[in-house]
Amino acid sequence: MIYLILDTNVWIYLCNGLDPISGKHSDNAHFELLDKLKKYTENQEISVLVNDIIISEFDRNKSHTGLNISKLTNKLKEGLSFIKGIDKYTTDKINLEKIKIDYERGVISEISRNTEHIKNVEKFLIENCTLIPITDEIKLKTVSLAIDKKAPFHNSKNNFSDACILFSADEYLSAWLSDVEYDSVEDHRAIFISNNINDFCQKELTTFHPEIKQTLKCKTISFERVLPAAMNLSSKFIAEFREFQMISSMEFLCESEYCNYQQYLGYGLLDRSFVVDSDFVVKYDPNQLELFPDTYPRPKREVSYVPVGTCNICESLHIKCPECNTIITDFSSNEVFQCNECLNYLDVDEYNEVINVVDNNLMEVKY
Repeated sequence: MIYLILDTNVWIYLCNGLDPISGKHSDNAHFELLDKLKKYTENQEISVLVNDIIISEFDRNKSHTGLNISKLTNKLKEGLSFIKGIDKYTTDKINLEKIKIDYERGVISEISRNTEHIKNVEKFLIENCTLIPITDEIKLKTVSLAIDKKAPFHNSKNNFSDACILFSADEYLSAWLSDVEYDSVEDHRAIFISNNINDFCQKELTTFHPEIKQTLKCKTISFERVLPAAMNLSSKFIAEFREFQMISSMEFLCESEYCNYQQYLGYGLLDRSFVVDSDFVVKYDPNQLELFPDTYPRPKREVSYVPVGTCNICESLHIKCPECNTIITDFSSNEVFQCNECLNYLDVDEYNEVINVVDNNLMEVKY
């Protein structure tokens, strides 16, 4: 899981598309970023952490969320005024009127699109994000840092709100990750996103100031200046995590009597698959059923792609039952085999046509 912590200005940027570095409004980036956030959140791959400060500041700064709309409104007025000026000197009134109508419709459409987008951002903030508390301990900690003029207060700037946003997320994550198995803690990463590099970062670097690093309990929180960079980094983390999940789902411990008897720690990967007949086809002879076609219609042939792999020590074959996902071993390719767990029958149809599971994305049994 990737956790994103956006300061107030980043939420404003997500609404109006104003790049804090270039000072220019983007045409589509803020729409695409919101779509990505929604998608990853729905897939439970990203969780955006918010608190009451973010929500109240967003509400207080709504006038800033509409900066792009104000820009487009002025653009509409200026454009129409310019066209009106041309009208005085042109004889092609028909085409000029068409240009005027097209221009007016286009800008109005952009205004409408951005207006709806702001509503969608606010809806996402309220309905799709994870609301976390700001405890009294965090408030006292933040005040103490301000009194001692430690980062992010070393420049005598009032960063109380943004500091509370970061430290409340740190408290929430450190408490939550303390209950997570040690080996999987690295699978949970957090990114704090703020353009305020002067107060949160080490000089001339976009990494946390040493005093902030020392204060953070959760060591998996990193810093990013802008949301697009954080989303690109999140996509990379998610791809790595998906690959890790796929490999983990392929792993098995050897069930062979040889390895168990010798007390070896044999294991392998279900990195191939082969075709088997369904339970019904195995139990009933379709040739006999054809004698009574009205009463017993010929069953449709059903097959499954069953994952298979070998132990790295004893090289015994292991397969995953398509009914109960039990790992079965001691398997012969020339016999009808029954799963001891669910009593499902497996009959190898084309064992020689082994398919590479990784290349063909056949990790899930198609049964």
